[in-house]
Amino acid sequence: YRCQHGDWRGAWEDFEYRDNRQRFIKAMGVAPEWRGESIEGKTLLVIGEDGIGDQIMFARWLSLARVTSGAEVILKTRPELTRWFEQRGDVYGVFDKDSELPGFDFWCGIESLPLLTNSSSPARFDSPRDACEVHRIGICWHGAAGTPVEYKRPTDFSLWSPLLDTEGVEWQCLQFGERPDLRMLPCPSGDILDTMNCISGLDLVITADTSIAHLAASMGIQTWMLLYRPAEWRWELNGDITAWYPSMRIFRQERRGEWGPVFDRLAKELRAVVASGVEVCR
Repeated sequence: YRCQHGDWRGAWEDFEYRDNRQRFIKAMGVAPEWRGESIEGKTLLVIGEDGIGDQIMFARWLSLARVTSGAEVILKTRPELTRWFEQRGDVYGVFDKDSELPGFDFWCGIESLPLLTNSSSPARFDSPRDACEVHRIGICWHGAAGTPVEYKRPTDFSLWSPLLDTEGVEWQCLQFGERPDLRMLPCPSGDILDTMNCISGLDLVITADTSIAHLAASMGIQTWMLLYRPAEWRWELNGDITAWYPSMRIFRQERRGEWGPVFDRLAKELRAVVASGVEVCR
């Protein structure tokens, strides 16, 4: 992908050949696909694509789609995200069932919005929130079972448990339905909005490449993400920062499949940050 070399405009064009869009075109039949033109007075259906993290990542373009199209924008998403999208206020209506969808005049996939709104780089979410003292930290060590990249993630909790020995830290579990160590506060049991409300009280989130990374960083929370090699297209090839989220810092594998050095560096920097009380994001 060209975005791995900083060519975002070219990447958006290439991304139109993704499998999801081809399926939507077939499923929608004769319903017209919105291609960035003014459709003032019409209703535009935006279809959420892929996982929770993907939809959070592309949500930043919804308000711009409303301005660009001039239309009344509605969104079809996953049930876990319905309340999260509703509280953002970017669209006229949010739906998670096809049977509840009102009539619409045009449609597009949410991952087409960067191209259709003529964006040359990722639009910004919230500005980073300073965390001059780090006392409350949330962790998430794997994603949904069956996700194509799950085997690459640091899913073995034994890699993470030594972090809990860091003095002066209250640990919040962000792994839905799990709590392998009682030193962690239990994970919120509701939807993504409940998880967001929990994360809002944290100073730092440390996570694998999951929806939690997108959620925390979209809020401006300082987020340390552990990333496998080779990484997905969105995270570029090298470096520890990303154009997607100013508050995110990436801890990349140096060698494919080797997590030991990543956790060694992570633990060292965590101890230094907690001890010194310095801001965790440069």
